[in-house]
Order: sequence, then structure tokens, then C-alpha cells
Amino acid sequence: MLSAMLSVAAMSFMGFAFNGCMITPVDMSPTFAGTLMGLSNTVASVASFVYPVIVGIMTNEEQTFEQWNKIFAMCIGIAMSSGILFCIFGSADVQPWNYPTEEETRSNNKELQEIEQPVDAVIHL
Repeated sequence: MLSAMLSVAAMSFMGFAFNGCMITPVDMSPTFAGTLMGLSNTVASVASFVYPVIVGIMTNEEQTFEQWNKIFAMCIGIAMSSGILFCIFGSADVQPWNYPTEEETRSNNKELQEIEQPVDAVIHL
């Protein structure tokens, strides 16, 4: 019963945290938000194929309530620990690597100037 209540509480708090997870990459680096979101979702999706393996290993020999309580406790602990770690060590401030250096900006502008060519537009009516 305790594991069910803790599981409901953990999933509820994950629902509250979901909005923060979606906006944090944009806050951290507007320039690289897509890349950050892709990397974080890749790491997060590892659980979708690791958890079933762990559950299979833990319940292979004995499928008891005690084993399932351990599984629920492990999942709850992992879900809560990620939020706690971010609260302690994380930051949504814009990161310094978001901004290109002046040298990178100059080289990019130079490349763009070389690529850009005048285009004559023809409109057919």
C-alpha cells in the first residue's frame, strides 16, 4: 500500500516537473535548445528499454509483492533523485557556451558573404 501511495505521489510530482523539463533547454541555451532537448531525451529514453530488463531479472525467480515493492521503490527513487539533483546542482541560466566568440561570428559572416549571390526574381502573372 505504501509503495502505491508513493508511486502516485512520484508520478504526480513528475507531472508538475514536466513543464520545467520542456522549457529548461530553451532557458539554458536558446541557440542550441534543439540539440539539448535531443540529447536529454536520448538519455531519458534509455529507461524505456533498461527498466524491463531489470524487472525481468528481479522477478524471474520469484514474483512476490516484496519484489514488486523493491521495483517500485527503485523507480520512485530514480524519478525523485533526478529532480533533487537538478535542484541542488542544476541551473537554467543561459550558459556561456550559448554565445559564439567574435572569431566564430566573423568566420561565419565571411562564409555567408561568400555564399550569398544576388538573385533576380521573376514573377509570372
